[in-house]
Amino acid sequence: MSSLINIIFYMINVKDIKSVDEWENIKTGIRGESELIIFKYSPYCSISANVEDDFDKWIKTLPAGVELDCLKVNVISERSVSQIIAKDLKITHQSPQVIWLDKNFNVKWNASHYQITEKELTSCL
Repeated sequence: MSSLINIIFYMINVKDIKSVDEWENIKTGIRGESELIIFKYSPYCSISANVEDDFDKWIKTLPAGVELDCLKVNVISERSVSQIIAKDLKITHQSPQVIWLDKNFNVKWNASHYQITEKELTSCL
């Protein structure tokens, strides 16, 4: 008799953030619940597009049980949001950029451009 093993992948909720008010609500509401990844990108940059594709593939393959929230910020159309995030977290703005926050809203990891790899992202889990 053969056995069937089911592998369940957890679809991480990825939210596009479009206003400073949304960011303010996230800052106060998410602490202590889960870690948070902020992915900042430009829709006009080929490097950003390549890194975003890799990032999206990585998110889709995370196993069940991973407690992680993800925000995406378009640095062109939502420039003010991107700037306030950089200011609040005391991180230089870049694009593409990943800012990974722990459950206490402290920066756990920050990387940009081709430093954002599946290997590096997985090591932060």
